[in-house]
Amino acid sequence: RDSGRLHRAGSSGSGTGSGGGGMGRSPLEREREDRDREGEKDKDKDKDRSKDRDKEKGKEKDPKGKAATKDGKPVEQTRLELCLGTHLLQPSMTIFQCIHKYGSWRPVSEHSAEWPAHLTSRRMWEMAHTLTYHSAATPCGDTTTSPPAVDPSSSGTTVSATTPDAPGLSSNPSNLSSSKEAVEESKELYCGLLTEGVVAIEAAMDDTSVGAFKELGKCSFLNPGTKALLNLLRTLHSVNCNYAALLDFLQAVHEENEGGHFAGYTPINFYPLHESEFTSSKLTNKLLCQVHDPLLLCSGYLSTSWCQALAMECPFLFTFNTRRTFFELSSFGATRAMLMLQEKFHAQGEPMQFKFGRVQKQKIRLSRAHILESAMKVMTLYGSQKAFLEFEFFGEVGTGLGPTLEFYTVVSKALQMAKLGIWRNEAPTSKAVRGSPLSPDSTSEEEEEYVLAPNGLFPAPVNPGEPPNGEVLRLFTFLGQFMGRAMVDKRIIDIPLSVPFLKILRGLTLHIDDIKLIQPEFHLFLMKAWALVRQKRRLEQNRGKEPREAIRAKVNALRIDGATVEELSLDFTLPGFPEVPLRPGGAMEAVTVWNLEEYLEAAVEVLLRRSVAPQVRAFTEGFNSIFPIAQMRLFSILELDEMFCGSAQPITMEQLEAFTVCDHGYTSTSRAVRYLFAIIVGMTPAEQRKFVMFVTGAPRLPVGGLKNLKPPLTIVRKTPDPSFDVPMQVSDALPSVMTCANYLKLPDYFTEEVMRDKLYLAMMEGQGSFHLS
Repeated sequence: RDSGRLHRAGSSGSGTGSGGGGMGRSPLEREREDRDREGEKDKDKDKDRSKDRDKEKGKEKDPKGKAATKDGKPVEQTRLELCLGTHLLQPSMTIFQCIHKYGSWRPVSEHSAEWPAHLTSRRMWEMAHTLTYHSAATPCGDTTTSPPAVDPSSSGTTVSATTPDAPGLSSNPSNLSSSKEAVEESKELYCGLLTEGVVAIEAAMDDTSVGAFKELGKCSFLNPGTKALLNLLRTLHSVNCNYAALLDFLQAVHEENEGGHFAGYTPINFYPLHESEFTSSKLTNKLLCQVHDPLLLCSGYLSTSWCQALAMECPFLFTFNTRRTFFELSSFGATRAMLMLQEKFHAQGEPMQFKFGRVQKQKIRLSRAHILESAMKVMTLYGSQKAFLEFEFFGEVGTGLGPTLEFYTVVSKALQMAKLGIWRNEAPTSKAVRGSPLSPDSTSEEEEEYVLAPNGLFPAPVNPGEPPNGEVLRLFTFLGQFMGRAMVDKRIIDIPLSVPFLKILRGLTLHIDDIKLIQPEFHLFLMKAWALVRQKRRLEQNRGKEPREAIRAKVNALRIDGATVEELSLDFTLPGFPEVPLRPGGAMEAVTVWNLEEYLEAAVEVLLRRSVAPQVRAFTEGFNSIFPIAQMRLFSILELDEMFCGSAQPITMEQLEAFTVCDHGYTSTSRAVRYLFAIIVGMTPAEQRKFVMFVTGAPRLPVGGLKNLKPPLTIVRKTPDPSFDVPMQVSDALPSVMTCANYLKLPDYFTEEVMRDKLYLAMMEGQGSFHLS
């Protein structure tokens, strides 16, 4: 305490003076006192500045803290409103939404159906948009009560909303044409490109169906924000999957408008994300927990819960194996689901609280000579049964899985015979693809002609103005039943459906880009013809600037590959199918440059929809008689092909070493086994198909390849039968198989060349029947 008093007493004296106790101050203490004095001076200055500001504003604080004017009267705070032209902007709208809806870049008929609401124009991004603000009491567009103009250098009353310049483009509005011309050019541009570009993008976006959450709409527990987020994810995923179509469209815009608004467009390098980037591990694990719960399976909860809704509308959130498990356990009834779940637990070595018996099997015997007729009767009688269907052939001793798989393979080939007339066939009559249903390379006397479809099978068109052929509809109904039954029993079929037909199966709408995979030559003509139509539109826009006769002469001079439209000798019938008119009396109506656009629109509509609508309806009815075809929406187009036709991946050495079993005289290091592995890996894809067909009875391996082949491929040693009268050498014996167990009996050949010759001979000649070996 004494030291403290001395410090205070000596603070007014010199630094060297002494206080009552004779003690002096240290330099540190003097520095601290100087800082305290400076701080008090700063506080006094701040108070003075605050009082000056209050005086300038004409306000002062009363004892109770209420704000008042100079006269002491309370005032209200001013509220501002933003306007774009005469439109008042709502606080909930973003600047982009306001400009897109009310901006001056839009055509005059902004609310008409002629201008799609989801499209924009280059003008919207290049021109400056002026927003005005005013007091809330001042109406929009009222110049009499609006605030006075303010110098732009000060706090102005206008705000310009612009965007950064695109690569190679100038955003200066003075470089643009007049407003009316720009609007018309933009409308003409998009109307012309809708057919080949924007429609292609909309086709890609069909998978999203923005705003059409049919399944998620049933889920009351999802709030609007969650639905909007899922909708955004679906749109982004669809754009990512169809990036090629988007880039093609942008390139078409650039090439078509060389020298116009898009002259300086620089193509964007777009690299799609991997599918796993959209997968949610948490939702995947949650769904697996749900489908592995026996009580939920028995109660049918999965078909009405979030599992069904989310998996159907947003399948990309889950892995392919997870969706396949959900599909198998939720689509075929509680009994089949419980038995499949029991098999899964048993295969994984995990105990299950409940035990069920086995699925009943229905054995059916039929004739190879009348395979298609017999199969149609079988599907009519037994297609909807819950039991597994097993097939045998008259006069053969084979039974079990092998003959069953071969039944589906043989019927698949029979459905591709050209004489049925149900598929488009690109093979000329004189050069038809020939072969037996079991071996396409066969040249026997009983050979049949088969459909040639490099891009996959698509229904042959029928005349939409006449009643459909009953036999054709009967075959498509059977095809739906056949494919549905193969899916229920997890069998592999050999029907290479085209991507457009798989889109129909998945419930999507076909568009002009799908013609590229159906009729490539006609698609090429369509693109050239649409380019001519756009040229015709541009010429017709100059009616007020040039004489009508001059414009008509220029239109008549337009050509496609050096020929006028009239010189092509087209009529209003479907190209390649003169018996299918595009409209009544179309065979007698010639196509000219003046009705070319009508011809193109009618051709696309008939080719993709009207001429195949009866077949699609029949196929859907047949499939729905087995189980709902809507369940196939769980999978993408490529996944559907793998689900129906099996894995198309080549067999590798790693797969053979990891997923084959060597027994009864062989090990994985045996000489004959190493020879066999080297021969299989060296086969072409077609030869590997023949090998798989020889061993399993199906032309492809199941989904997942050798890993998921049940039973696994087993290789055992085959020795010559000593009961023969003439001793047989090892080099004379042929390999044989037990297709019901995927069992390959392989002699221990001395060289790889001998094994290759004998194996190929058995693969080519040892098919078509089942006998004892």
